[in-house]
Amino acid sequence: AAPQSVEGVALDPGGGKIYVVGAGGIGRMNLDGRGYESFGSLSGLVSGTPVGVALDVANSQMYVADGGRSLVVRANLDGSAAAMVAVPAGQLSNVRDIAFDPIDRRLLVACANRIVTFGVDGSNVQDLGDLGGLVRVATGITLDPVGRRMYLVAGDQVVWANLDGTDVRSLGNFNGTLNQPKRIAWDGREGVLYVTNYGDQSVSRARWDGGDGRKV
Repeated sequence: AAPQSVEGVALDPGGGKIYVVGAGGIGRMNLDGRGYESFGSLSGLVSGTPVGVALDVANSQMYVADGGRSLVVRANLDGSAAAMVAVPAGQLSNVRDIAFDPIDRRLLVACANRIVTFGVDGSNVQDLGDLGGLVRVATGITLDPVGRRMYLVAGDQVVWANLDGTDVRSLGNFNGTLNQPKRIAWDGREGVLYVTNYGDQSVSRARWDGGDGRKV
């Protein structure tokens, strides 16, 4: 069965699959919600608290963020060949979500109060810090790889920054529609952000610059 409490979702439209992680494990299903395949805990490498998943579809791999042990596990899209990404000890803590940059093939991990980025093999780690104090309680991250920007849910607002951590700005709370926001997704075709609200079980949307914020 699919995880009872879903924490992270990633789409592979070309492959026709939705990847989900949460309490109870990791798996994927068809875009219509049928045909769920469970990957369990990826050979025991992921604890009971996977919090995010990111896909490298071009290389048929997924990356799962483990919030319980603050680590990242790589596996093939079918759940095979699971292995820990060799990030040096102490670099990750309080992991909340993960995103993948397909252009530079780097991972960006949202920790509770900072952003950490590194290569898919765990090398070249860069701690971007709290982005000028705006990232205090990060719960979600998404990327616009073409525009070279990251978007973060940080407390009661959305924060925008370049992928190197520069040009940081707050996009506010989408015209007051955010209510305990948690996760965020980027629609590159429409230039629109979507944010899930834990407080009232709703979804808010806004333009790339935070304008025209409203409930879906």
